[in-house]
Amino acid sequence: MMETNTLPSFLAPYGEAILNWRFGRYDSFCGQNYGMADAYYETAISLVDICIKDNRDKKADAWIFPIMFHVSQFIELYLKGIRGQLSILSNPNLCESDIDFQKGSHNLTLLLNDVKRMISETPGLCCDPSWLGTVENYISILNANIDDYEGETDFTFARYPTTRNKKGTSKTTTQFYNSVSKNVYLNLSIYKRWIEETYDSLDGLSSYVSELLSNLRDMRSDCWGGDHQ
Repeated sequence: MMETNTLPSFLAPYGEAILNWRFGRYDSFCGQNYGMADAYYETAISLVDICIKDNRDKKADAWIFPIMFHVSQFIELYLKGIRGQLSILSNPNLCESDIDFQKGSHNLTLLLNDVKRMISETPGLCCDPSWLGTVENYISILNANIDDYEGETDFTFARYPTTRNKKGTSKTTTQFYNSVSKNVYLNLSIYKRWIEETYDSLDGLSSYVSELLSNLRDMRSDCWGGDHQ
């Protein structure tokens, strides 16, 4: 591994990546969630654009899976960040370090339901329901196609070509897109617009919740600015 420096060297050769430059130990956990979510969103859009520009080699047939993984991942990170901030809104004495950001794992249905419940239970929160509409539509489409295992939707469809989560059995089987004889198509131009709309809605909701929390940060500076090791 390369020798690390306290600050990045802007004179260093291009092509380097600094893992802890955008995600510092003193940054808020919710903010780090949003920052990494933006990275997954940006790379998803970049990959889609490359495929739309030139797909003569049929790269989209393979790249669609990391694209869809990045989409699910940025949704997951935003929902976890929003849920964390809503927890603080409902309990101003709560520190970020006391929040279980991993609760719900990768289950988008559980995360979305948590956020919707907390929005309805938080006094004084005026949230536009349309902000979660695109997310809700995406998850409902997945739920309609993906098989479940012990009552939970398997959202690993974009990470693995096979699954054992086939209607309560433990046998390895194909993912839903390989369970039919006909080709399963996804229009990339339409999908890109949907990705952008979903990002805008989650970014808008997170910005709104962040604004509500801004007047609490001074009195809770030890939670927002402390060492999170």
